[in-house]
Amino acid sequence: MIVLLQDDDVLKPDHSWYMIAAALFAKDSKLGVLGGYSGEIHAGHDMGRFTRGGSKGYLDPVLRVKLMYVSWMSMGPFVVRSKQHFLAMGGLDYGYSCRGDPGIGFDWEFCLRNWVKGFTVAIFNMGNERQLGAGNSGTRSNSAMYRKRLHNLRTNRAKMENEYGRWYDNRRRENPRLVHKKAWEIKPVHRWATLKNAANAKSNAAHAAAAVKRVRRVEAPKTLVAQVVADGTVRVGEAVWAGARRKE
Repeated sequence: MIVLLQDDDVLKPDHSWYMIAAALFAKDSKLGVLGGYSGEIHAGHDMGRFTRGGSKGYLDPVLRVKLMYVSWMSMGPFVVRSKQHFLAMGGLDYGYSCRGDPGIGFDWEFCLRNWVKGFTVAIFNMGNERQLGAGNSGTRSNSAMYRKRLHNLRTNRAKMENEYGRWYDNRRRENPRLVHKKAWEIKPVHRWATLKNAANAKSNAAHAAAAVKRVRRVEAPKTLVAQVVADGTVRVGEAVWAGARRKE
């Protein structure tokens, strides 16, 4: 696996996130990238922006790990399934900014590229700390840097729409009615993410129903007929308790 971090991200030292990511990749050969921060879907009933702890709570039906498929994710961390996969996808597109400028959109584009090439993208809770010791830094640190951020955002969004416009919608805020569209009415990237989440939700519902049946089988009490005999004893099946008195 390859892990891409921002310079103010700190991963959990117990490596539990690594074991979860490795298990998710091992289970699904089409899972290309996992994210540990936030992701978005721009159409369909799952439309919105979701963070690692604020997703709709879909669970992987096998590993029982909270997982949500999204159209794209924001850096970082990113966990790419392997070096071979990273190179096969073409790596990151360095044309999204000059060195030292805000690279807004390069992370989204990498996720779109994975979807278009037949792989999936999902967020999970890595438990990492963000912006540790960063203070007032980054692309919103001052007005000049923020203007660069907005300029690059507009430029790079137009670049993505030119390259991937047939695959995704980037007008969530401008067109909130997209949330009411059915899966087959929305563009492919959002449809694929929505259907993957729906499949997980269906598997979880079946898993929960089976668990309830198992509990009922184990815990359901046997129905026995109790009979109060004339001398005051109570007979339940073949057992007899003496001294129990019938209530008048």
